[in-house]
Amino acid sequence: MLILRIRQAEVALGDGRLDEAFELIRPEAARSHRRGQRVMGKLVRALIERGQSHLADGRYLAALADCEKAQQLAGNVPEIVELRHDASAAMLDQQKVARRSAQVIAAAQQHIDRGELSRGAQLLKGAAHESRAVFLMNEIDAKRDRLERAPELRKELQQQIEAGRLDLAELNASELRSIDGQNLESQALLSALDQCRQAWRMIESGELRRAEEVVRRLANLFPKAKWVEETARQLSEVARMMEEMRSGPLSLMGASSRETTVPMPAPKPMPPGAALWAAVKANGANGGSGGGLPTKFILRVDGAGSFLVLREASVTIGPVSSSRVPDVGVMAEPGLPVATIDRVEDDYFLRGAMGSKLLASGDSIALSPRCKMTFVLPHVASTTAVIDLTAARHPRSEIRRIILLDRDLVIGPGSNSHVRVDHLSQPIVLKVKGDRLVSDLGEVPVGQTVQSGNVSFVISNA
Repeated sequence: MLILRIRQAEVALGDGRLDEAFELIRPEAARSHRRGQRVMGKLVRALIERGQSHLADGRYLAALADCEKAQQLAGNVPEIVELRHDASAAMLDQQKVARRSAQVIAAAQQHIDRGELSRGAQLLKGAAHESRAVFLMNEIDAKRDRLERAPELRKELQQQIEAGRLDLAELNASELRSIDGQNLESQALLSALDQCRQAWRMIESGELRRAEEVVRRLANLFPKAKWVEETARQLSEVARMMEEMRSGPLSLMGASSRETTVPMPAPKPMPPGAALWAAVKANGANGGSGGGLPTKFILRVDGAGSFLVLREASVTIGPVSSSRVPDVGVMAEPGLPVATIDRVEDDYFLRGAMGSKLLASGDSIALSPRCKMTFVLPHVASTTAVIDLTAARHPRSEIRRIILLDRDLVIGPGSNSHVRVDHLSQPIVLKVKGDRLVSDLGEVPVGQTVQSGNVSFVISNA
């Protein structure tokens, strides 16, 4: 058997299969045999030659591996020691070059992120052979192309604000903010659009005089915008009428109906479950909403924001100004097609002009290059899905996530919750029972604030 093993090593060595020959000749018995020693000597020389070839071609790990095998057979002979030294030194130099390239690329990335494209490109010239450097150069070229569009975007945004098309201005503002948000002219236009939003929030909350002040500032910025001056006039007139009404005879009714309130002692703290149940019972005693759970409603969660919730198995998504009114309207070009998301048992399908597609968690849904959403199934045990408005805007700017409610909804810590509230120690699970939404302790009424531990939430009609 030993002679056969040595013979196999000779054949493998003759065919250039050095690794196979090494495994065959490595046992002590084979190396001690006279014939095996001849094979071993030839194999050591072959391993050194192959290691030198690896070194010349820059394959330093392979060269060191051949050194290790040759050393096991022949010990630290000068040729092996020299090869190991050269390969180790070359590998160390290679690592130093790689570290320097990584530092250069990281510095270039910082310049690119700050908008200093020329400085980033200059740094990348020294690492042009790196794949990451090539990627960053492509990113610089793409950003430069987008920056060339910035003046046109600013002009369009100015014209849309002056014409009162604030819905279209929102679309351009999102793109302008991403490509040239540091430019002073861009910041001025974006700030003006923020003031428009601020004025509308003040109008909704009844702060008409404050809204008038904001609108009059806008009139100074956009003298060609006739709607701004007209809005300021209307606000002034309505605010004056409201002030006159409040100081008229009816105001005496409010003064006579005031009652003195006796402060009550603070209630003793209750555990989260008891607090939720107490809120439910109190709402029931006060009459509650009196109706079932709507098929479309707003869920507001303290510390997490507002969420649009839809219960139907089929939901349409499209521009708010579309001729076919979608279930989820987004700020997008009016001519874009309306997409449909269907829930079939435990699966979701996207249906549109291009056909049907089975959706997987993390898939992107794009109505246009500037209107993109992400489909997510946060909880592995729940068939309730969410749509994150990653590059799209809902008419209600505070809504950034749409919930496609199936059987349950999880409010809790971590990314596997439909509504993420990280300061909760335990998740709150809301379940659909017929036309009601319930927790483990009872029904969650519509229109009434529910307090559970250190978080509160309310359901209201959309």
